[in-house]
Amino acid sequence: IPGIIICSDNIPTEELIKHSSLCISITGTVAFEAALYNKPSFLFAETDFSFLSSIGVFNGCLDNLDYQLIQSEKNVQCKDELKEFLANNYANSVKIKGIDVWNAEQKDNTEFLNEIRDLLEICLHQIEQNKTK
Repeated sequence: IPGIIICSDNIPTEELIKHSSLCISITGTVAFEAALYNKPSFLFAETDFSFLSSIGVFNGCLDNLDYQLIQSEKNVQCKDELKEFLANNYANSVKIKGIDVWNAEQKDNTEFLNEIRDLLEICLHQIEQNKTK
């Protein structure tokens, strides 16, 4: 494939991103990592971060995939959108370890149950917002 270089899997992702003109992934976080380095990327499906202006998303048409990739390579990050995304993500987060959900000892832990309740409230609020769009 023209313009594609196969490399060792021992090379750190960070180095590959820094030296790339476009990062391509199915839905991987490498696209988000590329945004952190102000590099454009392309995803084959939407994610919770695929709205970022530096990320192009496959439109379902293979006939113009080359055009989509070329356009995505031109994408640039809006100055504050990454900061806003991270701040919003942090503000809407709760401190829960996934493994604790399965820990029987947590069922009587009031603090843990409150964190679960808060998480569910955030999720339900987000679902309601999405319904009204």
